Amino acid sequence: MVFSFRACVDAIVSSFRDCVNFFNKNFPQVSTLVFQAPWFAWIQPPCVLSTEIKFEPVNPPRLEDCYEMGEFMGFGAGGFVVKATDKKTNKQVAIKRMVKSSKEEERLMAMKDCRYEIASLIALRGHPNICQLIDHFDQDNIVSLAMEYAEHGDLCTLIETNKDGKLPEEMVKHIAKQLLEAIKACHDKNIVHRDIKLENILITKINGDKLTVQLADFGLATNCKHPLIRGCGSKPYMAPEMLSKAWYNKSVDIWSFGCLIYVLLTDVAPVDGFISQMNLDGLSMDAKDFLMKILQDIPSKRDPAAELLCHPWLL
Repeated sequence: MVFSFRACVDAIVSSFRDCVNFFNKNFPQVSTLVFQAPWFAWIQPPCVLSTEIKFEPVNPPRLEDCYEMGEFMGFGAGGFVVKATDKKTNKQVAIKRMVKSSKEEERLMAMKDCRYEIASLIALRGHPNICQLIDHFDQDNIVSLAMEYAEHGDLCTLIETNKDGKLPEEMVKHIAKQLLEAIKACHDKNIVHRDIKLENILITKINGDKLTVQLADFGLATNCKHPLIRGCGSKPYMAPEMLSKAWYNKSVDIWSFGCLIYVLLTDVAPVDGFISQMNLDGLSMDAKDFLMKILQDIPSKRDPAAELLCHPWLL
């Protein structure tokens, strides 16, 4: 008899899932106490943590049959991005390419992140403020995601090229509304982005002082139905609980969003402990109150996206 480690793991995971489902159905109170406790997230297999998002099997043709590769655009979470042209429609797209590591542990972690990125984008398909996945390919040891192309760049480029640095409040309000709609859509589906920053906010349209923006790069996104512990993202935008390596939830996205809005309004980059040194001079009272409802050290005190959308500053 040949021992199969993979078969053994699959059998354990299958039995584990059956056990969880049994308790969920017959003993919901026990299930809540045991299976949703923070310590339990350590031993849950990915298939249990990811049940809120469904995968869609896709068998696409090869990348080079569909797209003409163009110039290098930059780096994203876990990979690099190039501009490309759809051979059928002649439309430009952005293709994120992720090379699989030769190291087993790194490859498995990267592929898990990649699968969840694809699953998240499928779950959020059609949202106007989320950069849309057009197609994806897994070939020649490289995973490629064909995404919508934003011809006007990102918010980081806008800030760097803006003569005054900071943006007018009215413009920032319009951006904030759209980002909160995107964050709310994510959180409603138990998806936490974990890397909200200027570079990941794409500008798809400019109409005077109004920008149409999209949340992009879901390379660090994951399921937030249960408490999380893995630290990731961009340090200046990371919530205090993540920096301290404590358990966290989807409110880390709200913190990152608050840091981003603070940068847009003040042109001051967030650093460790910046809350105590925030300079909000020149901002309206509503704008100050809006930021203070977000940039709270205690996660439970941060207003969720749905409530922030009703804040007077945005009405």
